[in-house]
Order: sequence, then C-alpha cells, then structure tokens
Amino acid sequence: MINFKSLLSRVENLINKDMIDDELQVYIDYLKYIEVNTIEGAVKAEFYASFGYFLFNLQAYDECLNMFMEAQNYGYALNEVKGFIFEGFIQPNLNEFEGNYKGNIKKVKNKLHTKKIIGFENLKFSLIPTMNKNIYYIFDKSSNKIIERMEYDNNYCMKYEIKDKFSDFIIVENYDWRKISNVIDIIKKTNRKAYIVISDMEKFQSVFQGMLIDGEIYKNILIFNGLEEMNEYFEKTDQYIPRNIIDYTGNLSNIEKVIDNIHKNRISKNGRKGSNVLFSICIPSYNRGDKAYNNVINTLKSCYDEEIEVIISNNGSNNDTNEYYDKIKQINDSRVKYFRFDENQGFAKNLCKVCEIAVGNFILLLSDEDFIDVNNVFKIMDIMRSKKDEISIIRTSGTIQAGPPLTTLKKAGKDAMLGYMLSSNYMSGVIFNRNILKKYKCREYIINNLDNVTCSYYPHMVWELILCQYGDVIGLSDIVILEGKAEKREDKSIYSYATIESRIEQHIGFFKVMEQLEICRSDFNIFRQMYINLCSKTMILVTLSIDVFYSNSETNLINLIDSAYDICLKCLDTLYLKNKGKLYYYESDKQIINTVYEDYKRNISTKYSKYTSKRCVEKQLIV
Repeated sequence: MINFKSLLSRVENLINKDMIDDELQVYIDYLKYIEVNTIEGAVKAEFYASFGYFLFNLQAYDECLNMFMEAQNYGYALNEVKGFIFEGFIQPNLNEFEGNYKGNIKKVKNKLHTKKIIGFENLKFSLIPTMNKNIYYIFDKSSNKIIERMEYDNNYCMKYEIKDKFSDFIIVENYDWRKISNVIDIIKKTNRKAYIVISDMEKFQSVFQGMLIDGEIYKNILIFNGLEEMNEYFEKTDQYIPRNIIDYTGNLSNIEKVIDNIHKNRISKNGRKGSNVLFSICIPSYNRGDKAYNNVINTLKSCYDEEIEVIISNNGSNNDTNEYYDKIKQINDSRVKYFRFDENQGFAKNLCKVCEIAVGNFILLLSDEDFIDVNNVFKIMDIMRSKKDEISIIRTSGTIQAGPPLTTLKKAGKDAMLGYMLSSNYMSGVIFNRNILKKYKCREYIINNLDNVTCSYYPHMVWELILCQYGDVIGLSDIVILEGKAEKREDKSIYSYATIESRIEQHIGFFKVMEQLEICRSDFNIFRQMYINLCSKTMILVTLSIDVFYSNSETNLINLIDSAYDICLKCLDTLYLKNKGKLYYYESDKQIINTVYEDYKRNISTKYSKYTSKRCVEKQLIV
C-alpha cells in the first residue's frame, strides 16, 4: 500500500514550489478524504489513476508512479496505461538502458555463475526512471504491473561485523545491486573477495539497465544464482570459503548451514583439492604419540579446510605411545598427513622431513606437546595472505617461552637480521615462507651439514639466519601457541645440547654458518654486528646451562663462563685473520665482547658466592 503521509508530503511540496492550481488542490483535498473514509475500491482505483495522469503532466514522476501503483492495488487494469508508461517513461530511455545493460553484462559475464544470461529484449522487468536519479520503479512486463519503488541512499551501508580478518565475504541479497555495491567498496579496501548470492537473478540482471557500473568494482567478485550454485562452485574449486556473512535477506541460519556443509565436504577424503594450502602446521614427533594425537585433534577443530594442512613426522618412535600414532593415521580428515621413519633419524632430519612434505606457502613449526590457539590463528593467516611474497619469517607468541624479540616489521637484510637473528631457540610458533626456504635450499643445507652441531640441534635457527637476508620479518604479540607443560624427568643428566661443551660447539657452528651467508660476505660491518650478537647469545645460553645444570655441582662456575669467553675471542681472531684490511675494528669489537663477558661473570659470581654452590636452583626453562 502507498505510504500516504509520505506521498502527501511530496505533493504538498509541489504547492510550495508554486506548481499549484485549483485542480491540484481538488485532488489533494479528495486524497485526504478517501484516506479517512470508506470508499469503494473501484472508485479509489479510478481516482488514483486520474491523479497519476495529472501528476505526470506536472513532471512529478515519482508521485505519479506512486499513484499508478496504488491504483493497481485497488484493481485498476494497467493494460490501459501500459502504452502510456512505455511511451512516457521507458521508451525515451530505452537506448541508454540497453547500452547500460549490455555494457554491464559484458563486464560481469565471466563473474556470473548462472545457467542463463538473459538478452536485453527478453528481460522480464523494465526500469521506470524518475526525475531523481536515485529513484526507480520496477515494471513487470508479464503482469503489466509496477511492482516496486526503489530508492537508494548512496551513503547507506549495512552494518556488519568482520568476524574473521583473514576470510573473504559472502553477500546475500534478493536482487538489489546498489545495496551490494556500497558494501563492495568497503570490502575492496581489505583486499578480500566478495561472493555475491542473488535469490532473484532475473530481477538482478534487470537492474543492470539503470546504471553503467565501473569495471573496477567487478574485481575480486563472483556472483551466484542462489546458494545452491555457490555450493556447487566450492565443491569444484580450492578457493577459500567466505566466512564473513553480510545477509540482506534474513536467512542467516541457512547461509551458515550451506557454508558448514561445504567445509564438511572439504575435510572428507574425497572432497579436498589440496592445491591452495596457505600454511602447513609441521609437527616433528618422537615417542610422544599421545601428545601428538591430542595436538592434531585440537588443530582439526579449526574452521579452515583448504587453507591448512597438519603434518606429523614420526621419528621412529619405539615406546608404548605408538598406538596413538596409529590413531593419527586413522583420522578421517583430509587435512592430516602422516609419515614415519623406521628408525630415529635425529631431530634435524625429522624436522627437514616434515617440512619437505609440506605444500603450504608458509610452514609453522610446532612441538608435539604444544597446541595452536585455533581461535586466534586467523590473525597470522591474514598476514600470510596479504604479504605472502614479502614476508620470510613470522614470529608468534606463546604462553610461556615462545615469543619474538620485537613486534615490528623489519625489512629484509640488515634490519631483519639484527632485529631477529638467533632469537628462535624455542621452535613452536616460528613460521617460515616455504617458497623462500625452498629457493635457497635451506633443507638441503641442514642435511649436508649435520656435522655442524648447530644444524643438528637448531636447524630452524639456521633457517632464520638464511631467510632474514631475503624477506621481511615480523613479530606478533598475539598468543598463537598454547605451550604444554614440560615433562618431568627422572634422569637428572644434562641434555646433550645444554652442556657447556655443546654450547661452545654451537657457537663455533653458528660462526661457520655466518661466514657462508651472502650478507656477511658482502658487508663486513654487518658480519661484525652479527658476531657480537652471537657472543651475547652464547653468554646467555652458557649462563642458563650453569643455572639449571651446573650450579649444584662441584664444577668451578667461573671456569665455565671463561671457556665461553675464550671461544668468543678465538672466533673473533679468526674473523679478523680473514679480513686483515678491517683490523682497525678489532679492539673495539673485543672490548664490547669483554664487557658482555664481564657482566655475565659478575652475575655468576654474585648469584653463587662460591664457585661450587650447593644451593638448589628452582626449576628454570632451558632452550
């Protein structure tokens, strides 16, 4: 029914514009009368039609068409005015509308997923323009009825919540392109795709008559004739499911159901394409099948499917947790990949293997005893997707140990190296760009240099050094890793990697790796700064080993820190023997290293008043 108050306001506005004569006043008076009195429907129909013709002569086209709509609601046969509407409204704009329609269809054709694209002459609906470019009426050719008034507010945009910054958008609308276009303008700024689902495709295509749409707006969109056709599309493609829903139809629960069904199909063994994996969650494991199994089960709670894969590499486990590895193999989820060595190959080879299996753009390393926070992981995925060509390493945060030294982006080369080098002792949550890792043969480097204890114990830290040269590095404060509790050990012996002898070998090993880095060979000043950082790192690790493993022994603790200092100076001498032209830096570098050493030596002396303290040290973290 007509909005009487709105119509009356618009008609009275004509009076204010001096477009009034006695006849118009009669119409207005009678319009007021019939709205408050019981009048026969046929009489009303004749009146509204008559008033419509009159308003047309005043060029009050919006009000005129409103009257014709009201007339037809009371049974007025618009066959009688069909020719009038066509000649008065449609025909004068026919060439423009046809040009708009064909131009839009040409631009959108490869974006439109529908069984039939209608030719202009076969459109079921015509648009009736008014003097206001934001107001149209829709005329149904088959019923000869004006069926709807469309008024657009170009500043209006439906409020919606971005639930997942990583994911694309699905917009569900009956037919109105202009509602959709307002939202698309905002989505474009997020560099995300928009999947548009239309419930009335014939009317939607008809609306294309009204305006020639900028071709840029069609970038990163696809248009579907209903949810069923969208479902069919996602069954055949590896594109990511849109999870940000903008619904103009009031059918949210049905939309969510369709998306959930697509997800369930994709995680089935036959439903996965697996050719568009964004990141691989790589879990090397040994003799902790129960923890590995729980880890996988937690990760599979993620709403993502084609975006991720979960890879377990079993390093020849031989204890009573093997049954859990068998359970992992039996998990009916296409995102899971499982590999087993017959015998233990050592940590480095197992890590290399799990990364070799990965096909994602990025590789996330995860200890089998730690969990990913599946509710927070979209934050890192958003970065992976938007910066997949620039970022070489992403450092995430954990609940205990895992964490970056910085939470800023550092550009590839010197800035990334000096900001992030040697900071990833704890493996969980370190993310590498797999393409850069592969390009510079990082996995092969580890396999070919296993005689270097650094490559054996800390292959991921070697990769960190290599990749800092070739891509940006960013650290995040967001908690992505939920770290498990450290296992209690009956055996009180020192971990092999934590002995002072091993820490010294690791120092030598890192130095040898640095010597081979392109950035060190080309810029001695960067090499110097990196080496000083290495000396500080060695002092930290030696002190940590002393605190946890040596402080309760009969060992002379100062001798231990002295041995670390000695190797720092020995490698410094090697550095300058190979770069004799730079000897003028030697004394200043030596002094910096000495200052670091004296600080740690003083701390050891203060903390343990005797070199062989019998005092028990509370449990501390060891990396």
